Amino acid sequence: MPRCLLHGVRPPPTPLKNGGQKYQKTRVKMNAMEHLGIHEPIKMMYGMVTTERIVEHPFVFQNLSIPKGSKILDVGCSYSLLSIQLASLGYKVTGYDLDEHPLNHPNLEFIKGNFLDNTFDDNTFDAVISVSTIEHCGLSIHGSPSFLRGDYKVINEVARVLKEKARFIMSVPFGKEGFNPGYRVYNPHSLGKLLGNFTIKKAEYFVGINRMFWTPVALEEISEVDCISKGFTQGVACVVAEVSEKLL
Repeated sequence: MPRCLLHGVRPPPTPLKNGGQKYQKTRVKMNAMEHLGIHEPIKMMYGMVTTERIVEHPFVFQNLSIPKGSKILDVGCSYSLLSIQLASLGYKVTGYDLDEHPLNHPNLEFIKGNFLDNTFDDNTFDAVISVSTIEHCGLSIHGSPSFLRGDYKVINEVARVLKEKARFIMSVPFGKEGFNPGYRVYNPHSLGKLLGNFTIKKAEYFVGINRMFWTPVALEEISEVDCISKGFTQGVACVVAEVSEKLL
């Protein structure tokens, strides 16, 4: 039976009569489509899993205060609906990712590759967004070579291509600082250091409860949230920032 999936909510697979699990498989772009909530398989055996996208995406829309037709860069777009949603709303979107993007739109230009190799001019974009991406930069989770301070290097490029006073809207895992081979987790000090070239205009924090729902919390309530030992994100910081005056 077909099901419509809300992005950020993953339902369990449909049980078969023999007690097994039904997994639809696509050979082309399967991983991207699965993450987008368009095709299955879903790899959780039981229960619904609500990811941090359920709060990250509304945060972007709430804080994107630019007129339709503005130029937006989405860094790390392939496993997200944001690029196609923003393009559908009338923004001129450029998506950048190491992996293919499964969807197309006349207002969406997709570039596959390393963002650090971009050829954009300085002060190109009216806004840059990066949802759950910066924490992976420089880590070899996509089969590319790892490199030191990948998150800092990407942030510096974001500052370069943003127009004066334009907004950078981002989200990262947040709580007890740490890292594993796949992602980093930031705390107030490390996030502030990462965004040293920016002025943080707004920051909101959310925690996931039993992978079922997310709720807003104060900074002091998220400081000890552990996103490493569990192997998945349980706390997230959503940030609006602008390039600092001294760099303009």
